[in-house]
Amino acid sequence: MEASGPSHQIRLLTPTTTIAPQTRRPASARSVSSNGGMEEGYESDYDGLDEFPTLTEDDLVLVDAACADALAGAVFAEAPTIATPMEEFAALTDADSAKALAPPDIEGDGMEVDLGVAMPTISIELEGSGSTASAPSQASPMARYRRWGTLSVTDLLSLSWCEVQFEYGLQQRRSSRLADRPRSFRSERTGKEIVVQQDVAARNDKTTKRGRFIHKELERELKPEDIRVLITSEEERWAIRLINFVSSLLSLGLEECAREIPVVGLVNGIVVVGIVDELTLNGGSIRVSDTKTRRTDTLPSDEDAEPAKLQLMVYYRLLRAQLDQTTPFDYPTLWTALHLDPAAPFSPEFLAQLDGDTDASLRCLGDVATFVAQRVKEMSLPPLDRTLTIVYRSQNKYGRRPQRTSTVPVDPELAQAIQLSLAQSDAEFEAELQKVLRTSAAELDMPAPQVDPIPEPTTRLPVNTIIGTKDFSMNDAVLDAYLLDAIAWWRGLRKARGVAERQTRRCFSCEYFNDCEWREQKGREMLEEVRRRREAAGQAAF
Repeated sequence: MEASGPSHQIRLLTPTTTIAPQTRRPASARSVSSNGGMEEGYESDYDGLDEFPTLTEDDLVLVDAACADALAGAVFAEAPTIATPMEEFAALTDADSAKALAPPDIEGDGMEVDLGVAMPTISIELEGSGSTASAPSQASPMARYRRWGTLSVTDLLSLSWCEVQFEYGLQQRRSSRLADRPRSFRSERTGKEIVVQQDVAARNDKTTKRGRFIHKELERELKPEDIRVLITSEEERWAIRLINFVSSLLSLGLEECAREIPVVGLVNGIVVVGIVDELTLNGGSIRVSDTKTRRTDTLPSDEDAEPAKLQLMVYYRLLRAQLDQTTPFDYPTLWTALHLDPAAPFSPEFLAQLDGDTDASLRCLGDVATFVAQRVKEMSLPPLDRTLTIVYRSQNKYGRRPQRTSTVPVDPELAQAIQLSLAQSDAEFEAELQKVLRTSAAELDMPAPQVDPIPEPTTRLPVNTIIGTKDFSMNDAVLDAYLLDAIAWWRGLRKARGVAERQTRRCFSCEYFNDCEWREQKGREMLEEVRRRREAAGQAAF
């Protein structure tokens, strides 16, 4: 097989065989990232939301659906991402919290992996893509927009900016390219026509592309090439994803840093996929961090940083489950939820691309899962650091003036204070609609919106693009409560909530601002309250 890119190889060594996938791109194939998303899925801020990331994981999810439908003879019609509140969670009890992921199984067959220092990423190419998708069910958001039953990390965390904005984005098919999105749509709430402000949408799209450009450059510093593999089944695609997971961990051991690590797990029985932005060896632990891009060269407030904090907490939990050496990762339940057959043999075409001499050691998805578990066990990686880090980078030409990087530690009582303030008012709903989706990849993470092309990075990103960092501690109680609330929305157990009165500044960067039904509803409620008070005051005067 001829290689069309650099000479880096992924070699999965068994006692008798070498599997060496190399770059190949059939003319009839669709290419998707091995992480689960489209080839170029990177997180960036939604314009006006300053620190809200682009949906890389969503690309994962939407691509999952596209692959599954294409393999079944139908192509899924893409849909966007979400948003939910963050402070009222203190009122929920531990019993309310969803059960988190089961840690991974660490048993295997002793296979060895030999990888180059700069690990390439395997990309998947799907043969044939077909007809139009069937009409979605008019039930829950999960049934209408994620009918294959998988969510990205971004799907779960987008609710933390504005759920109504996110819901509108799903209805408008905001994951499509800007030119392909409808200029108006009918609200599923009331049937009202929502006219999109095109200038705001264009500005948001531009911001998204800037953020993706920066993320792409960061990833290429460690992953100079993609290896493409033509697949014929969902089992083969998931095998590639697992191989990329262990490859990233091996890169972490070799380079003390890894980027764009695909993760998967079960949250309340729902499959959740994502792409961890970066892992670094930090002394005796592994630090999980995420890069957010901003249009302004300032750090966001703690309130506006909440979506990013929650996102990192989910990544931490998924990674912890997959790396745990004490509790087996529940692969059987995962395969059942994904409707996969771990014993289904890989196609001869798939095996031939890995290596024509491949023996029976990696013949099915179950073999790959066993291999990954064994390799994770043999690596003896240090534990995850419970301190998580958000790195903020400027979108302004990568920062024209050198700026000092500052670390802003979060007060240990921050989460509790936020929860208490939420409990004080039902209006304290926050939501965060992740901007222009691109389905993750990420995640994701996260599934990938078809945004307009962005230029290929050609130079290393200057260090002075970093505005600053925020460090904070993992908080399982806060995360459990948030996930419970977010999943309730996806399952149709509650309606979408808009921003609280104190957060209305978020509305001014929203393309649905003029026709927002949430704002209209709150306006009517305020007028009614004013009338009621006036009437009460008038009666008191007599």
